Amino acid sequence: MLAALVEDFSRCPDSRGDSSGTRSGERPLVVTTLDARLRGLRATKKICEQARVTWVKSPTDERRLFQQLAGTSAATLVIAPETGGCLLDRRRLTDAAGGRFLGPSLDAIRVCGDKLEFSEHLARHSVPSLPTMRLDFSAKSPEGAFPIVIKPRDGAGSVNTYAIRGAGEWRSRRDELAAGFGAAGREAIAQPFVKGRALSLAALIGREPDSCEIFPLAAQRLSHEGRFHYTGGRIPAADVSPTIRREAAAVVRAACQSLPGLFGYVGFDLIAGPEKPHVRIVEVNPRLTTSYVGYRRLTAENLAARMLDPNEARAPIAWDLPPGDEAVSAARYVEFDADGTVRVR
Repeated sequence: MLAALVEDFSRCPDSRGDSSGTRSGERPLVVTTLDARLRGLRATKKICEQARVTWVKSPTDERRLFQQLAGTSAATLVIAPETGGCLLDRRRLTDAAGGRFLGPSLDAIRVCGDKLEFSEHLARHSVPSLPTMRLDFSAKSPEGAFPIVIKPRDGAGSVNTYAIRGAGEWRSRRDELAAGFGAAGREAIAQPFVKGRALSLAALIGREPDSCEIFPLAAQRLSHEGRFHYTGGRIPAADVSPTIRREAAAVVRAACQSLPGLFGYVGFDLIAGPEKPHVRIVEVNPRLTTSYVGYRRLTAENLAARMLDPNEARAPIAWDLPPGDEAVSAARYVEFDADGTVRVR
């Protein structure tokens, strides 16, 4: 994701013409921090060619340099998980430095980063989602029927996520799971396991009312051993009916409109099943997601330029896909792995 972003931002025309010495129309200087232990890796070579890299040797060093760069840059985009308030902390650091954060507001990040609060928010606004409850490991049995999915309340990337299929498995694994969540300092939540297709959608949200561009529907590849590890995806999702695609877009749009401060590139994890409502929101990622590496290969437009100014009057993004329902069976598609490896078919 970082290499893709650096390339795209480096191709954005810089129209500031300000005291930085950059003339209007020239390409902007992109800066990023990288762990010094990554020096020499092939994966970082391209980043170094297209950005000014500041190498850091410690978390303290990185935090100081991040705030310094956020205060002197035209804009800051952060790739960070919600876990432990990490993304929220970076928003605060950027604000404290007087920088411009390309992403949601503090309150929107906080709500989206709390899976329990976000589920309750969607329920209040009648947006289909998964019922979510606090998990009490001391209880003889959790609320609701099995199977259930246990995950951290503030987790990301399917870390510490488990499917529990019945009461016997709950009893045999309860102490182990309680110890694991306790050691990690994470609060656990439970959601019902819903059979269906794992899908995702990205949206680019502006600050104006109804300014929300929905990207093509993507399929997610998840592991099948009960841990739901994310292994990649495909855009557009194959074998999905036009009805499901339209319902997915409507659900995501309703969620975006329900939460003031949701801004920039946001990713939604969805589940599509046979029962109504057919599409439900599982969780939201108030940040860039891996699918960005796929989306950028399906358009000639620079998505980074859109993130810099999503409110600029533009036509909808021109995707390299057939229009409307024909996109379901498109011959052209993109597959990508969790590590960002992309294959265009």
